[in-house]
Amino acid sequence: MTEEQLVQAVLDFPFWIELFVYSHVKTGVKSMEKNCDAYAELLRRGTAKEALLTKAAQLQKRPVTTAEEEIENEMIASLILYQEQVEQELTPLEVSQVRGLALSAGGREYELYKAEQEALNSPETPNGTQVSFYKDSICSHLISDYHARMDSSTVEIYHVELVSSGNCKYNCHSYAWHDQSSSNIYWINNPGPYMSDSSYTKILSGLNASSLAAARGDIIFYGELSDLFHAHSAVMDSEPSGAPLAARTVVSKWGAHGVFRHTLANVPDDYDKMKISVWHR
Repeated sequence: MTEEQLVQAVLDFPFWIELFVYSHVKTGVKSMEKNCDAYAELLRRGTAKEALLTKAAQLQKRPVTTAEEEIENEMIASLILYQEQVEQELTPLEVSQVRGLALSAGGREYELYKAEQEALNSPETPNGTQVSFYKDSICSHLISDYHARMDSSTVEIYHVELVSSGNCKYNCHSYAWHDQSSSNIYWINNPGPYMSDSSYTKILSGLNASSLAAARGDIIFYGELSDLFHAHSAVMDSEPSGAPLAARTVVSKWGAHGVFRHTLANVPDDYDKMKISVWHR
C-alpha cells in the first residue's frame, strides 16, 4: 500500500474510538499503534510524519460540516501530536498548524492549563487534602452532534449503556472521586490523594474476588498510581453480590467523552483491569 492508502486505512479503522476513550491522548495513540496495522506500518516505514502532515494539509482545506469530518481532523492531529516518533521531529510551525487543524484534539494536554494556584473552589478529598487538577479552556466543537457521534460509536463497539453525553471538562478520576454531577469542571489526572490520606480504605482487590463487601457507591481503581497512563476510575452501581468483581456493574466516564454503565471488566484494553482495587469511603 502507498502512504496515502495507509493513512486512509487508519481513518477507516473500525475501532478508531480507541483513540479517544482514555484520559491521556498518548494512551489512545499507543492503542492505535498496537491495534491498527496501517498506523503501525507507517511508523515502521519511518514515513508517518510526512504522510500524516500531508493528510493534515488536505483536511485543513475542506470545510468541516459533519461530526465524522471533525473526528477525522482530531484523529490526524492526535496521531501527529502525541506520537513520540513523530512529535520529536515536528517544527514549532508544524505543531501550530496541526493544532489549528483540530484544537480539541490538543485540548486535553496542549491547551490545558494547571489551576493548582486557584485556591478557591479547588477540589479536596473528604479529609481536606487539595488535589491537583486542570481546567479545559477550549472544550468546543464545530459540529453540535460531535459528542453524540462519539457516544453512539462507543456504545456500538463496546456494548455499554450511555448514562450521559460526553464533555471535555472532567475525566474518569474526577467523576468517580470528586463529583458525579454534570456541573463538574475539574480534570484530575492523579486521584492518589483520595487513597493516601485515609479518605478511602481499600477493601478488595483482584477481578476474581468475591464482591460481597463492595457496595453501591464504592470506587473502583484500575491499575497503579505509578502508571497513570493506564489507570481508570469507576463507581460501583450494583448491590453487593457474591459474584466476582469482574461481573459487577459500574459507571465511569471514558476520556473526554460520555459516562457509561458497563460491567467492571468491560473497558478498553489499555485500562489496566488486571490490577483492580475497590475503595470505600
